Amino acid sequence: MHFDTMTIKKTSVFLILSICFQSMLASCGQKDPITLPTPAPPPVRETPGNSAADTWTQKEFVLSTFFAVPGSADANQYRRILTHTKNAGINLVELPFISPEALLVALNVAEEVGIQTLAQNTQIYSGISGDGPVLSEQKLADEVKFLQRFSTMEGYYVWDEPFERNFNQVKELNQLLRKYDPGRLAFATLFPSYGVYNWEEGEYNWENNSYAQYVTQYLQQVDPTVLSFNYYPYRDNKESTNLIENDLWKDFGYIRQKGLEYNKPLWYYFQAVSIDPEQAGVMNLERIRAQMYGALAYGVKGLSYYTTHRSLLTETFEKSALYDDLAVLNQAVRHMGNLLFNARSVQLYHTGISEALRAAYFLDDLAASTVVDKAPDNLIIGVLQEPDAGKTFLVVTNKSHGSAVNGTLTLKEHAAVSQYDPYRNQTTAYTSPLAELSLSLAPGEIAIYTIE
Repeated sequence: MHFDTMTIKKTSVFLILSICFQSMLASCGQKDPITLPTPAPPPVRETPGNSAADTWTQKEFVLSTFFAVPGSADANQYRRILTHTKNAGINLVELPFISPEALLVALNVAEEVGIQTLAQNTQIYSGISGDGPVLSEQKLADEVKFLQRFSTMEGYYVWDEPFERNFNQVKELNQLLRKYDPGRLAFATLFPSYGVYNWEEGEYNWENNSYAQYVTQYLQQVDPTVLSFNYYPYRDNKESTNLIENDLWKDFGYIRQKGLEYNKPLWYYFQAVSIDPEQAGVMNLERIRAQMYGALAYGVKGLSYYTTHRSLLTETFEKSALYDDLAVLNQAVRHMGNLLFNARSVQLYHTGISEALRAAYFLDDLAASTVVDKAPDNLIIGVLQEPDAGKTFLVVTNKSHGSAVNGTLTLKEHAAVSQYDPYRNQTTAYTSPLAELSLSLAPGEIAIYTIE
């Protein structure tokens, strides 16, 4: 992580979290003794073939969480965690940084609970930053055959933040997993620009920057199924950080463009907890919401919590004070994500920023918009279009976590407009064509319109 002038790798954060987990588990074990789950269920899927129909494709919006369970291998604890997680609207849990034995328990419990999983095994098919497994095709094939029994296993967590030197290994693992199990996702996620690779200050020839080269080389060399990255804009800052002007939008803007260019679904890890576990009170509902809703305006097809532990759930994995509010938010995000699932991002704007920042954030020019004429400051406006002249969606978010936005968004011309309510999951059509939309957005809030 990058704290002002200091760069700390994300793996260091995971080490801190792991230490917290281990100390916590000692006390949890006294209250909730380890019990083994029932044996893994019999195979529910035939060994997949290699036709195009067998290849994994994303079928719905993904809302996941990183590091969903600790390394206790305690089925009772996992059952409680995954039940709370599923009931809060999460539809995929990622299972990194636990032993193969704990992974097996977690996969069994996920079958019972009925929640999708991404499995990581650093001994066989997974890498972390610069470290990867000693590859054995036979061992990988045997492991894949065994894992066929888990119907809720959506895919493999192949690599967390690979370096450029690891790209060939990521590609090779992806190819082998697609060979032996094409019906599942081979997944990896990229570094943010405040780590090993970065944007150079004052450099506007973006393709010459190390971060742009890192992202582009990854796409060209690895050819991932989805394009995923993380960026935690608040770090451990309680006061000064905001999303009005933030380097998050450099990464997001460039990766969005590359995702569109290479036709890759875009997934984003957002910050739900302080990066420093000792720094409490950094994150709240508005800060989390501003990131999630802003990402929807960028056209993402997947969002992942970093992490639900200490945000949705407490340190001891019970429901947190934010649980109910986040559960409502999660359901709204999934409603909107599925509404927009088949739509492609075609125009993207931030209002009230300088021309220099517009270029730095890889945004379109609002003055050249075919849809929007003008709008209040501090908004993200995404225009998403369904294929074959389908619906046009206008996704408007307040990127401030501290202030409301009130005013009028003016369209280029009168149009038939409907507004979607994600909390009720219903659409209301205005009775006559409109050229002006009245906005009243609480901090971090969103409005979605269909324009015809």
